This record gives sequence, C-alpha cells and structure tokens, in this order.
Amino acid sequence: MRLRFYLLIFLVVLTGCSQEKQEEYSAWQTFEHDGVTAKIPDGWVVRIEESGLIRSTGPEGDEVIAWPVFIPGTVSPRASHELFQTLSNRVYPGARWGTIHNIGTGFIKMTGIREDHHISAFITLIEQNNRTGGMVYFISAPAAAYREHEETYAGILNSIHIRGPVRRDEFVDRQHVQYTSFNDPREGSFKVMVPRGWNVTGGADRYAAVEVRKWIRAADPSGDILVLYGDTNIPGFVVPNQMLAYTGFPEGTWYPSGTGVNMYVSRYIPGQHFARQYVSQGSIQGCRDVRITDARDRSDVVENANRLAASFGLAGYRFDAGEVRFTCGPEGSTRNGHIIVVTLYIDTFGGMQMWGIESLSGYVATPDKENEAVEVYGKMMTSFEVNPVWHRQQQQVSAQVSRIVSETNSQIYDIITQSYERRSQSQDEIIRKYSNYLRGVEDVRDPEFGGKHTVWSGSNYYWLDNSGSILGTDLHINPDMARFREMIRLD
Repeated sequence: MRLRFYLLIFLVVLTGCSQEKQEEYSAWQTFEHDGVTAKIPDGWVVRIEESGLIRSTGPEGDEVIAWPVFIPGTVSPRASHELFQTLSNRVYPGARWGTIHNIGTGFIKMTGIREDHHISAFITLIEQNNRTGGMVYFISAPAAAYREHEETYAGILNSIHIRGPVRRDEFVDRQHVQYTSFNDPREGSFKVMVPRGWNVTGGADRYAAVEVRKWIRAADPSGDILVLYGDTNIPGFVVPNQMLAYTGFPEGTWYPSGTGVNMYVSRYIPGQHFARQYVSQGSIQGCRDVRITDARDRSDVVENANRLAASFGLAGYRFDAGEVRFTCGPEGSTRNGHIIVVTLYIDTFGGMQMWGIESLSGYVATPDKENEAVEVYGKMMTSFEVNPVWHRQQQQVSAQVSRIVSETNSQIYDIITQSYERRSQSQDEIIRKYSNYLRGVEDVRDPEFGGKHTVWSGSNYYWLDNSGSILGTDLHINPDMARFREMIRLD
C-alpha cells in the first residue's frame, strides 16, 4: 500500500481525522449497540462478535475490523509480534502475510493477501499499571476497491468508539494466570517464569562436558495447552563430506568429535524445513495426524544475530529461522500449534561444516485455549534467563576440554608421526641390506670418526688405517695395532 495510506491510518489511530473529515463522516449512518458506536456509509453493516471483534462489512466484499485486546502484565516487542500474528491468522485463516514492521511507538503493521483481497493489519498497544491494552485493526478489500475507498476505511475506523465493557475473549483480564519462577533442578543453569499450578518439567541434560541441552515443558492442568522450549533428543550435527565417508562415517551415522560429543552426520536443514520435519514426525507428545497450515522463513528474527556474527569476524557463522503453524489430533479434539526454529550453521576453516538447533520453541493448544497459550508462551520466552555463574563455569569447562583435546590430539599426532618414521626407517634398512646383498658388499662404520664405508663381503672383521685403507680378516686379529683400528659392521 502507499505510504500516504499508512500515514492516514496512523493519524486516525493516534489523533483522529480533521474537523472537515469528521463533518463529512457525520452524514453517515450511526451504529450503536452494547457500548459500541460507529459511523458507516450507506450499504455497510456492523456486527459485534462474541470475541469482542467489531466487524464492518461493505457492499463490495470489503470490511473494516476493530478488535480490543487487554493483557495483564507488560508485553515485549517479540511477544507483541507473536500476539499480532496469532490474532491476524485467527481473523483471516489461510492468508499469506508479509513481514511485520514497526512504524511508531507501540504501533506495528503488516500486509497480507487472501484470495483476491488485499489486507492491511495494524495493532497499537499501550502499557499502564502493569497492564497492556490496545486495538487491532484490519482492512480487507479487492485491490480496485482498496485504492478507491481507502479514505472511507480510515473514516470508519476513526468513528468506532467503545464507551463501556464489551464481550471479550480470553485475552481480556486473565488475572487467574499467575506466574512463579522455575529453576533448572539439575545444574541451576537457568530460570524462567511459568504459570503457577501447571505441570512443569525440564532442566539441563548434560551429555558431555561441553554439551548441555536445556529444555522445558509446561502443560496446564486440563492438558489443553502445552508450551515447549528445546528438545533433549536433538543432537548436534556434522555435514557429510568425503573425508567422513572415507573414515567410516557416512550420512546417517554418529561421529565422535573428540570432545566427548557424538554428532549425527546429516546434511544441513534450514529452520523452516526443520520445523516442518519436527512436527510432522510426531516429535511433540500427543500430537499426531499433523497438518501444516502455514510455513515461512523468518529472516527478520535472525537478522541482528547474523549482523553481530559478521561484526565479530565470525564469517563462517550463519543463523536461519523459520516457523510453522499446524493442527494435530483426530476430529473432535483438534489442537492448533505454532513452532519456531532457529538453526546455526558453522563452516570451519578446517573444511568441516557443523550445525545445530539454536532455539526451538512453541505451543500446542485447543482452539479455545490458544490465546492463553500465546500469552504463556510469550511470558516464558521473554523471562528465560541463563544463570551467569553457571555460564562462566561452563565456559571454563569448555576451555579446559578444548586444551585437553588439543594436547591429546598433539600426542596422537606424535604417536602417528613416530610410528611412520620408525616404519620408514625400517623399510629403508631392509632396502639397504637387500641392495648390499645383490652387490656383494656390506657397510661398516668408523667408531672413532663416525664415517660409513662400503666394503666387499666375505670377511668376518674389517680394519681401517689413517690413510683410509681397509683390510678384512677371518679371525679377530689386528694386522698392525699401531696402524689399524677395528670397524663396526652394520649388517
């Protein structure tokens, strides 16, 4: 959409239209019901849905929607994006959405397409007294009508007022969701805020000195909601190559890295595809018959991480992110799910490529509990905190293991080198003796000056004088003790 239209909507939401426009819109019909008032042109109708959503529908299949939301506590930018995306998919399931953009303090937007309709979506949030309130707005219309009536849509939005309580869904004032701190029971590596009274499991599973996998599962008492972070069953990966295959580690095998960590040999799988594979293979407990409803890359999530990696000189590091939305379960008990996966690909200078799952998180919930699941998921993800003391200790352990591995590898190299040198020397000696045998000669060494000499074979003892003359004898008798000294036979 054009910048002018976005500015118009932004002004409508924050300040309202000019007096001239208000007078023009005052000639429209007035709708008033259940504390909601709005002005609409002829041919438009307004209805208030049980969720509190206010839907105005026009004669050309266009519509304008306003939806009040109220959330206990504060909402981080990441959680606000998640909330916005969830509500948008709820209003227009199956729509293809673009990237979310911040265009003002507490005001974000995105555009989408659903069949032949263009959609603009906006959300504005205001925090006060540890509560967050706001409005979500949607405008959907065929492309031609959208361009022709954009000021009409803005006027309808500007005329909507809520004077009293309206029927609201589970986003409204869920004060019964109280949170408590969950600490890693194994190593104290992290803490996170979780709903009080929920069934929460998790911790840090240590597979090696330098490999720790952190995970959490939080399920509500009814079993209708599952919020998850991490998966202890996901290892690190190494990309297959000729060297690995030659040494007995083709794709699909386990490769011992030398640090005590066993890595699975597998080609690289980007975030979106890994998320698809993860949910489709039934990796989420109790989630079968999976049907993917939406999947997309989320380069915006890792844009800053990749920029930081480049600034730190980590040229071989690349983050990737993707998300999937899905349903699972048999008819009559269908649940909605949302999983986000962040992968890290590392191209080492030694020619080895490794990769792993930097983050895997999401939720599964029955449709009537999905809003609550989004809130809990946002609270858990934004409150997750790694213990800095544990982190420093782990860094020291990693450094020590790295030093031990380096020293061990050095010793292994020395053993291999020495073995090779001994083997080479032995082979050289065999070759020397065989050559002497063929020529009828043998080698002797001067014990005093160290020189080596080749003499004809056939004698048992050899003697050398200062002029370089060599004599051979069968008996161990020096021909002239004043002139000769005994040579040492090398064969």
